[in-house]
Amino acid sequence: MAKKVKKWFDVLAPKIFNQIEIGETMGLEDQIVGRTVQVLVSDLTGDSRKSHLKLKLQVDKIDNDKAHTKIKEMELLRGYLRSIVRRRVKKIEETIDVQTRDNAQFRVKPVIVTAQLCTKSQETDLRKKIREIVLEAAKDRTFDAFLLDLISEKLPKDIRQGISKIYPIRNAEIRKAEVIKEPKAAA
Repeated sequence: MAKKVKKWFDVLAPKIFNQIEIGETMGLEDQIVGRTVQVLVSDLTGDSRKSHLKLKLQVDKIDNDKAHTKIKEMELLRGYLRSIVRRRVKKIEETIDVQTRDNAQFRVKPVIVTAQLCTKSQETDLRKKIREIVLEAAKDRTFDAFLLDLISEKLPKDIRQGISKIYPIRNAEIRKAEVIKEPKAAA
């Protein structure tokens, strides 16, 4: 019986980031699939303004000692979130399950910080408008396009513009976005 030998695998980013190498991992081939890696978006894009966003990538296949990954979730760093919330403001969070045009499913958790304290009815109106904007954005986009909107911060910008008419806000971010189900073609 031959003994299996561990070897090094280069970990590659998803196609959305041109499959650049993000690191190495050691193990048996069947142990590597399913392993997760965390990386900052700024490391993948070279844009230092995105150093507050963290991606969790999961190895989904091995090809010629290369571990190919897919995005499992995106999250704001806790320190960044703490830095944008100040006294005498309201932090409003929401959890929204959305489905893209190609039947991929996401759980998106936006957070907004108001410029000053607001009433419960204003908070309810803000939550309703946030839900409406996120659902509409997902419905019109494919899996990859929606991921790009989350990472490029286009969706938080749309939220900011949409709800600033209701109440003045200081900041809008996507606190966390998880991939629940990928489209069949991307898998």
